[in-house]
Amino acid sequence: MEKYTILIGKQSQVYGVLGVQDSLADILGARPLPIMVEAVLLPFKGQIIYDGLLNVYNVSFGSGVRSELHETYMMAKQNARIITTLVIFVFVFLLFVGFVVCWGRTKLRYLFFE
Repeated sequence: MEKYTILIGKQSQVYGVLGVQDSLADILGARPLPIMVEAVLLPFKGQIIYDGLLNVYNVSFGSGVRSELHETYMMAKQNARIITTLVIFVFVFLLFVGFVVCWGRTKLRYLFFE
């Protein structure tokens, strides 16, 4: 299993996300953690990647938030609840001439904590 970066969603979902070429940790550099980012998560070959665009917010977090994020991560890790795959939702819309297939994707704001 490749090393993934942990993203924690608004509702405390914990995702293990891989970079397409470089890990998110490499892309974000030596910034102090946690980092608030916005990313689109996509399913790819049974794993989660992001779409290559990453909005990074210049926000500092107090010790209470950092502690809460760390606790959320530890609980997910201990209970094997780190999400490493996304379900693909396929919607087929029949048109007069043909059809269109739309793949579901997840777009949320995440807090980065590794």
